Amino acid sequence: MTENRPPMKNWQYGKLLEKIAEAAHRVGRKPQEILLLAVTKYVSEGEISHLYEAGCRDFGENRVSVLERKGRSFQEAGKEDLRWHFIGPLQRNKVRKALAWATWIHSGESLELLRTIDRIAAEERVLPNVLIEVNLGGESQKHGFSPETLRQSWEEILALRQIRLEGLMGMTSLDATEKEAHEQFAKLRKLRDELLPGKHLSMGMSDDFPIAIEEGATILRIGSALFPHLKSSR
Repeated sequence: MTENRPPMKNWQYGKLLEKIAEAAHRVGRKPQEILLLAVTKYVSEGEISHLYEAGCRDFGENRVSVLERKGRSFQEAGKEDLRWHFIGPLQRNKVRKALAWATWIHSGESLELLRTIDRIAAEERVLPNVLIEVNLGGESQKHGFSPETLRQSWEEILALRQIRLEGLMGMTSLDATEKEAHEQFAKLRKLRDELLPGKHLSMGMSDDFPIAIEEGATILRIGSALFPHLKSSR
């Protein structure tokens, strides 16, 4: 029966939550352990508002200028409980503007960037939640620490006092098979367990989030599965 279906603007979000819950239950996990982060880099404020009305509170942007514009728009609308996550490559000269709006940074890709975030956070008297980005597939076109470099830099990272180290973030290789996706996500989980036990794993996107859930993801970055008119992109 269709008369009990929520409005179409909320339907996709509800169906995705159901799929996340089903994937979690299959591996004995609790759905509430997993955060759906809506990637809104290609959508309008109106579409974000529809998701907000449906109950979503966490939104990810990958460009500082767009984050600033959308952040100001929703601040003026009084939606103070909306949480912005910055998920794209972050240039050091744009860290201050990013920290003005984003409480989460998913792209802590280098020691130099982490030091800049730490310094500017101290100047701005904020304490951002930061995820360390790991290049799982060793792809030259992707950002992030290699597992080996991360281990080598770990003592220096732990010495930073103005950021909250909340976990690791990673993406599978663009051409990864299902088996390779499992292996790469498991690799990130084991690295998290070694360096930051109990903290977050930001991994899994529209095309591979069930695999990520099976391997322990706690944050899913979902764009095209929420907005079917978008093409899946990385």
